[in-house]
Amino acid sequence: MLVRFGIICAAILTLAACDGPQSAPSASGTSTLARSASAGPGSKPVTSSTAVNYFTALCGQTDKSRANVETAAAANGFVQNTSTTTYYHQQNDLSVKLTDGVCSIVFVSKDNPSAVRSAFDSLSGSLGPVSFRDGGVIGGEHYYNARI
Repeated sequence: MLVRFGIICAAILTLAACDGPQSAPSASGTSTLARSASAGPGSKPVTSSTAVNYFTALCGQTDKSRANVETAAAANGFVQNTSTTTYYHQQNDLSVKLTDGVCSIVFVSKDNPSAVRSAFDSLSGSLGPVSFRDGGVIGGEHYYNARI
């Protein structure tokens, strides 16, 4: 009975592994960006400081080339949707998109809206002008967007 249970568990885990995003380690030992046609955001809202940290890591680079953004995305737990090319964080309700040299972030936060705006306004000294938009409450979640 215990052997049969072990075989069933192994089969379920094998099938589950086939369903998720696939990634392979690069030759340098760092992980490459995972990609999936079904990639989407995680479910946890983020603090304004967490959103700022992700925005700075992915969008705050001097050279916003696709390769640089992908390296930062892989290092920070993002998976790229192969249909939209959007980078989705797998735990947090947050995504990043790079289009024609413009990098943007969309995220959900429960922080006070003025605190979120203030956190992104503080980046202008180090990153240059950051366009910030309060998207309002949609489906019970408060959405924000910033771009550079």
